[in-house]
Amino acid sequence: MKKILLSLAIFSVTGVFAQKNARIFKSNELISKDLKTENIPGLITEKTITTLWLDNFSNASTWSIDNSGQTEAAFGWNINNSSQGWWSANGISATGTSGGNNAELVNGDPTESPATQALNVVYTMTTAAPINIAALGGNNQVSLQFKQFGARFNDLQEIQISTDGSTFVTVGDNLDKEVLSAAGGSPYPNPDTKTINLASYLSTNPTSVWIRFRWTTNFPASATNPNVWITYGWYIDDVRIITNPDYDLSTTFNYWGTAGLNYYQIPSTQIAPIDFSSDVLNGGLVTLSGAMLKAEVFQGATNVFTGMSAGTVVPSLDTASLDVTTSFTPPANVANYTIKRKIILGYLPNGQILSGSLSGAGSGYSTASGVGASGGSGTGASFNLIASANGVVSGGTLTSGGSGYNDASGVATSGGSGSGLTLDISTDPGSGEITSAIISSGGTGYLVGEFLEISGGNSDAIYTIDAISGGAVTSVTLNNVGSGYTAGDVLTLAGGSATYTVGTVTNNTEIVDELPGNNTIADVNFGVTNFIYARDNNTFAGSTSNGTDGFEVGNLFDIWSDQTLNGLTIRLAGGANGTAVGTEIFVKIYGIENGDFAFIEESAPFIVAANNTNTLLTIPFLSPVNLVTGETYLVVVGSYDATLKVSNAGSSQPQTCFFKDLADDTWYYTTSTPVVRMNFDPTV
Repeated sequence: MKKILLSLAIFSVTGVFAQKNARIFKSNELISKDLKTENIPGLITEKTITTLWLDNFSNASTWSIDNSGQTEAAFGWNINNSSQGWWSANGISATGTSGGNNAELVNGDPTESPATQALNVVYTMTTAAPINIAALGGNNQVSLQFKQFGARFNDLQEIQISTDGSTFVTVGDNLDKEVLSAAGGSPYPNPDTKTINLASYLSTNPTSVWIRFRWTTNFPASATNPNVWITYGWYIDDVRIITNPDYDLSTTFNYWGTAGLNYYQIPSTQIAPIDFSSDVLNGGLVTLSGAMLKAEVFQGATNVFTGMSAGTVVPSLDTASLDVTTSFTPPANVANYTIKRKIILGYLPNGQILSGSLSGAGSGYSTASGVGASGGSGTGASFNLIASANGVVSGGTLTSGGSGYNDASGVATSGGSGSGLTLDISTDPGSGEITSAIISSGGTGYLVGEFLEISGGNSDAIYTIDAISGGAVTSVTLNNVGSGYTAGDVLTLAGGSATYTVGTVTNNTEIVDELPGNNTIADVNFGVTNFIYARDNNTFAGSTSNGTDGFEVGNLFDIWSDQTLNGLTIRLAGGANGTAVGTEIFVKIYGIENGDFAFIEESAPFIVAANNTNTLLTIPFLSPVNLVTGETYLVVVGSYDATLKVSNAGSSQPQTCFFKDLADDTWYYTTSTPVVRMNFDPTV
């Protein structure tokens, strides 16, 4: 057998054998009705995100449809407010996204006899006219966002764009979704909000962008097989082009495990260090200088491990791998653990002002932006302020009384840099000379020392400004948060005596992700056991079968310490559609030689009884197998009968769980994890 080196990188285990093709699911593994799914919101923080373009399919002429020559409503794309598909009665419209029409992709009915799906088709729905993003106030820093519903079988659901109307580039697909079949999986959330960053595909100021939704088979090499043309349906609504946020770090891949494989049950004799990593994409506008992955392990409520990746610089639109620098090795004691992981975008500099308040209004200010400040323990803070009217005349002197005036109120003045000063005047009845002038309205914008002419009379009376008031700050907001400040600092706003008192400041404060839904990592529960070595997560959902043919299915395991294996523990699905009583099954173990699986040992034939389904069943090998440190083994359950249904629990990465179709004697990989476990109990 070919050995693997325990120090190899993640997924190096798959390099010891020839890669297998993905399994094609058969029509009898379809789920006949759509399942209830949770409505998951888009999780958008409307901080820096603006919708530039929106279409909710209210006008079908916005889109150009090519249905590969198919003319019936049950084939290709359609735009209306009802569902034409066989699987979902209501589609996405039942959730009331924006109401009214939506787009739907269908391809016949595989449940009819004979099945009606069309073969060798490519269905597209494309915006009829280009979208001028630049004219809408945008640039290349935009994302395509839409709501969708459906499920994946053997089909390919792609999202494409073009900048010339003829050459289209695939910018996204739904291959990240699990296949929904009798083996497991689930429909998409209804609706599921999908966001695709377009910045790297567009010029700086894009003026012509077409959007396309494209459907065909995911197995073009098997195009003559009707099963590869089956679809549950794909529903689209509320297509948007939105501006990219400042801060958005999404995960593209998450890993936990040992040498490329993760185990939900680990016997105390096979304990090895557990690693954690995440691949991320910075879809925001701001370069992140300290992105990190934090991993914690809890035993009950007690934290038994905390690890961090090194702070990593991730420029806008760039990717990075965040690898926790330390591993977690569980003690060799029976216990249950929970893994919690978190993506951290980095930390704001300490002492940035988060909040505060105007503590002194001052005077002499004008409404302005970017007004600096002095004082306190930090630097760099500036403010946007609103001030009351400035240059209001509050005192002055009648310099010359002039002549020809009469007593009057609200007499206008002219001259100076301001406007609006009026005076109440008293005069000498004989000469018309002004003897007193009292301010009735102080106007605005004046300066001390300015000379104003009093209107009326012979226009020769002069009033000199001695004092002004106004320009009190009435409102203030942060323009630049600065750094190095402490709570309680009192800052003086430049240009006067107004003061601002700092309330709270950053102190190891994390940067807030504006699209947090795309980097949330689910918790994982695993345990250390006495004898069981399991790849499945013990949450049973769906089963693996092979239509009218026999098959084998199972999982890879690495061995970290020499040990004797006497048998396997499996779970057979029961019930009306489960494993039939009387089915003859077997278990086997394979090693790896010359890049392929090599038989080592098997069990005696086992006849399934009524009490053997929906329960854990242990089957011994004919002879014990001595497993060797550093080797990788494949363990399977199988049958030559068509009535075997093996329970699944969870999903695994490609090339780590395998399915052998006994009809063509070919191995395929599967991402549904079958319940096939090593059992080291010496009493087996």
